[in-house]
Amino acid sequence: MRRSILITWIGFVVLLVVLSLLPSQYLPFFHRHQSEAGHFGFYFVIALLPVWGALRRSLGIAIGLSAILLGALLEFGQRYIPGRHFDTEDMLLNTLGVLLGIA
Repeated sequence: MRRSILITWIGFVVLLVVLSLLPSQYLPFFHRHQSEAGHFGFYFVIALLPVWGALRRSLGIAIGLSAILLGALLEFGQRYIPGRHFDTEDMLLNTLGVLLGIA
């Protein structure tokens, strides 16, 4: 993967994990519609960057698709975070973002 795209991708993944696992008291600025757009947008970018930057498109797609698993794991992890909850709608938005990102 090209270096600049790899660094950007890692930054997005780290930011996604941190925001997904913070207790809700630290995220008062997010409203429901911002959360929906955030889920879709973050996963779109996390899937798109590897497709753009990978030396082989098939590898980029595989890395992008792995974001679906990451999203599912983070949603299950939110069950144990104060003020957060598991949400199948969020998982659907994550998956849609990934699929459009690799398209």
